[in-house]
Amino acid sequence: LVSSNITGEMSKVQILTFCFTFIIQLFEYEAFPTYSSLADELGKESNSCNCGISKFGAMSCGSREGRIIGGRVVKENEIPWQVNIEMCFFDICERLCGGSVIGRKYILTAAHCILHNTHHLQVSLGLLNDSNPISDERVYSIESTKLHNDWNAVGAQNDIALLKLDRDIEFDTAVRPICLPSNPDNLFAKKPAVVSGWGTTSEENYESSPVMKRTILRVLENGDDKCRNNDPYRRPLSNKYICAFGTDTDACHIDSGGPLTLVENNTCSLAGIVSFGNGCAKKDFAGVYTRVSAHLDWIRENTLDDECLNRRHT
Repeated sequence: LVSSNITGEMSKVQILTFCFTFIIQLFEYEAFPTYSSLADELGKESNSCNCGISKFGAMSCGSREGRIIGGRVVKENEIPWQVNIEMCFFDICERLCGGSVIGRKYILTAAHCILHNTHHLQVSLGLLNDSNPISDERVYSIESTKLHNDWNAVGAQNDIALLKLDRDIEFDTAVRPICLPSNPDNLFAKKPAVVSGWGTTSEENYESSPVMKRTILRVLENGDDKCRNNDPYRRPLSNKYICAFGTDTDACHIDSGGPLTLVENNTCSLAGIVSFGNGCAKKDFAGVYTRVSAHLDWIRENTLDDECLNRRHT
């Protein structure tokens, strides 16, 4: 990720089952809530299928430090659906992309992330910092993959894929599923959103960040100039894409496949999947994401064996 040093006033809000509420006034990020503990909410039900729940303490976004290109370090249990996808040979692993836990068995990511031999791919859950390795129980192999049938590298059309893990995920405060959008017609225009990952901290750098970072963006209408600039003919992008922009902050290399998260119905919802952009954090270009709400039927059709997803679909 890549970010700026813009500061704004802080507000404190105590609320359960709530995530990433941002107040935008005059197109400036001005406030972020303080979260109360979700211990009572999760408790003995921590392995339940409840989605979009983040358990963490006070978190502020008044200043956005560093460069996800720009962003701040993610707190423990703050983004528990974020996963790390790596390619490994002889115990030497290289980070490729991010992804999101959406059910008991499935990870949602970008199609362009898994154009590799999946026998060499592994998925790590609950990882925050490379210097604090996770247990082997948090590392999963991939049983199968499903790329969208209409995936096309030209224009990154339908840049979406499912990874089915080799075993069920045991949920707790560090690993939880993200909710899918409830309304396929909701375009989320002008809403604040969070992008996260271990991506490079500058466009020129191709080394991933050793820590997961996050930054705040604003969803744009697809006819916005910053969105249209990603089309060679400056046409509005179709509603299969979602554009998001932040001043001097953006997703970048290796953030691909990761989540663009926002608040819907008082829980965290997966609005987009990091797909492509014209460089990183350029002032005239928004980042482009695969719009998850445009692919809900495809996701449902290909996850029929997942108890958590089936429970939410019925």
